[in-house]
Amino acid sequence: MTQSPQEGPNAPTREQIGHEVEEARQELGRTVEALAAKADVKARAHDRAAELREQVVWCARCRCRA
Repeated sequence: MTQSPQEGPNAPTREQIGHEVEEARQELGRTVEALAAKADVKARAHDRAAELREQVVWCARCRCRA
């Protein structure tokens, strides 16, 4: 009789499996957050507008000094 991959000396322990599951959950959480951020068009537009506003202010200050 052969041993299944889940049996034997090289089989992962419950602790190892639990650790792998926790890592997978964390990775999934990061992926979901990234996708949600990309899907939030209103927030992305607001952030981009703030960046452009800062650039305009910076350029205006530079031109006033020149």
